[in-house]
Amino acid sequence: MVKNSMSKAKNVIDTYFSLRTIHPTLFQGRDPSLPAMKRSFEDVHIVILPGLTKEGNRVILMRINNPDPDDYDLEAHMKRSLMLMEIYLRDGVDFTGLQVVHDFKNFKLGHLTHFNLQLLKMMSTGMKGYQFRLPKTIMMNAPSHIDTLMTVCRPFINAKVMARVKIIKDQLKLAEELPPEMVPVEYGGTAPSVEELNNQWREILMKNRPYLAVVDSLKTNESLRLEKKFIQTEFGGENGSFRKLAVD
Repeated sequence: MVKNSMSKAKNVIDTYFSLRTIHPTLFQGRDPSLPAMKRSFEDVHIVILPGLTKEGNRVILMRINNPDPDDYDLEAHMKRSLMLMEIYLRDGVDFTGLQVVHDFKNFKLGHLTHFNLQLLKMMSTGMKGYQFRLPKTIMMNAPSHIDTLMTVCRPFINAKVMARVKIIKDQLKLAEELPPEMVPVEYGGTAPSVEELNNQWREILMKNRPYLAVVDSLKTNESLRLEKKFIQTEFGGENGSFRKLAVD
């Protein structure tokens, strides 16, 4: 994912560990047994679909299960997304990119009030420690206020990624975008339902509680950094190379 660049590889490794120091909000309390995490599993389904696309990509699907905006905990859902990425890093990345599918069927205008800009900045930078290429984003069942959400998120997503967004009106068309065997049955495919996959990932993360605790304890001592502190370069990188908050 770093295009055979030793310099970029070093930077990603530095970022991966430094993030736990400068963004503890997203890298502490990543324990699936905690009450907030348990609620997250019920309120929002976040799953990696089985198999690979013909391009060799994995696909992560997210959808709100509980339509009540008052119950929406963006921080907990972000933590879960990063926890899934953690498992793939440990087991060895076996894909060329990560496609994202969002089902906005239960997304209400009230959910927008939970999109804290500081959290979005953290998540944008947090993904820099994982370096997964995002070749495509698919949006289904998009409501009229999706434009407002896109406006809020646009500063944290670069133009290349925004250009790869595709909106489909009929959710059953998802089986035309992805191999049918990857697509959950409710979207016209032959894979297990999203709820079943969500439960499977809950079990996987529960089994990996000790591992997640260990990796989240591995932090940097920024006071020993020879040049500018990581946090002083506007969320890191070498000499401020992450000044433009973007996810690619």
